[in-house]
Amino acid sequence: TKILSNGNYHGMGFMYTHNWDDTRGTGAAGVMVECDGSVSIISCRMDIGVNAESTYCDVVAETLGVSPEVVHYRASDDVGLFLMTPDGSCNMSTNVYAVQKAALRCKQKILETVAGWDIVYNCGEQTRTTLFPGLKPGQLDIKDGWVFEKANPDNKQTLADLALRYRGSGTGSLYCDPFFAWAWHRQGRFRLEAPRERMMRQAHFMEVEVDPDTGEVIVKDAVCVNDVGKAVSPESVEAQQYGGMIMAISRDRAEEVIYDPLTGTKLNADLLDYKVATCLDAPAIKTRIIETGMGYGCYGLCGLGEDCADAPMTLIAAAVQNAIGVWVEDHPITPNKVLKALGKA
Repeated sequence: TKILSNGNYHGMGFMYTHNWDDTRGTGAAGVMVECDGSVSIISCRMDIGVNAESTYCDVVAETLGVSPEVVHYRASDDVGLFLMTPDGSCNMSTNVYAVQKAALRCKQKILETVAGWDIVYNCGEQTRTTLFPGLKPGQLDIKDGWVFEKANPDNKQTLADLALRYRGSGTGSLYCDPFFAWAWHRQGRFRLEAPRERMMRQAHFMEVEVDPDTGEVIVKDAVCVNDVGKAVSPESVEAQQYGGMIMAISRDRAEEVIYDPLTGTKLNADLLDYKVATCLDAPAIKTRIIETGMGYGCYGLCGLGEDCADAPMTLIAAAVQNAIGVWVEDHPITPNKVLKALGKA
């Protein structure tokens, strides 16, 4: 019943959903320390533009104890290691576990190696030297690219020096196996485990104005609130929230497939006639990230992705109904449909 000073009707809509109660998938990855101390994540996949590869690098850096700048994603088509395909939000919950496990195993291999014996071939004769004499793997750690003794942090060597020494360099040294480990992870067991709680993780709000003379629906404000458990890459979460809401608004206001009623021929099978929102059509959108740590993925994270694009499509209809008191149930909600609902067309 609220009418604004410009004569437009005012309406608000709200919805929530329990998308991403759990995620399922299988992934595998390898982590290898190169001779120069840099770290490679090895698997077969691609980044679809949600900063996934950079996120995996951050996780490996934190787990292994090195700077993110020295971790690189080296995708290959024939390595036999496949992270879950980038087909949705669930791949993050699965793949982060895989790369984290591989990094943990690689770290353990490093500590076991440098705390034990280092085999060096000199003029064909094998000699043994200790890198950290008298210490066990549990007495060592890695931080900022340094392998050090926990009880005496000044007793340290760079991971780059150790990697070069272990793999060998120059005349008289043997090129050994690198510091490498791989791991795989399966998230969810496809009805073979106890059901998990379905939590309400998404809430979306929208404010609209409806012009009673033209039927135009103007989105004035939109808010995305998502509990992602843990935002490993907050900028990626915000990008998905923002981009998803733009997609939802575009679908609800303009995107429509039109067929010839006589022949069934699609009449707008191109982006000139199928109306998709551009940056100029973007309303104000606010993003809010909630981190409860109650997801079923690594770090307590859960998925996001598609929710922001599909669930809010109900919002314009609810906001329009709140504004004009009548439901417009046929989407997209075009001016003609609004005027018809108002009895003006």
